Amino acid sequence: MSEINAIATNNYLLATQQEVSHDNTLSGNGTVDSPLGVVPGYNETVLWSGNLTADATTGALSEPPSSFNDLRVEWYGENPSEYGLKCNYFHNDGLNFTGLACGGLAQTYSNYAMGHHFGYLQLTNNKVTLVRQCRYNLYTTGLVAFTSGAGMFRLQRIVGINRKA
Repeated sequence: MSEINAIATNNYLLATQQEVSHDNTLSGNGTVDSPLGVVPGYNETVLWSGNLTADATTGALSEPPSSFNDLRVEWYGENPSEYGLKCNYFHNDGLNFTGLACGGLAQTYSNYAMGHHFGYLQLTNNKVTLVRQCRYNLYTTGLVAFTSGAGMFRLQRIVGINRKA
């Protein structure tokens, strides 16, 4: 009879029940700072993806970059298939990522010691603009050559990392 009463009052257990108890300190908001947050580096949102290769070209951002602690900018140099994707990382220092200078060693040639590619990006709440791009080469002879123009810096993606609380 006690079993019938247990069923009637929703207290009947068919097997050993495993229980999880917590208090309100385990509530989270989905950021890395909250107890139920995410592992740093895994909370990534693609803000823009495409192929900007000419000065003054723009792309629409899906969210304001200022909503994230960090940004990753992915780009190619002049010859993407030969030298691979490059990345620059930026931490939100309160300037809201308004101007970013990206670049670095992207190519080596037989007659060059190295080729550096650079792009200057301007980010607002709703768009990214590839303002200017260039390449400079350091020759094995020690001479330096500067080139500016389309295709020297090929912006591919902008990724927001770790959403702010």
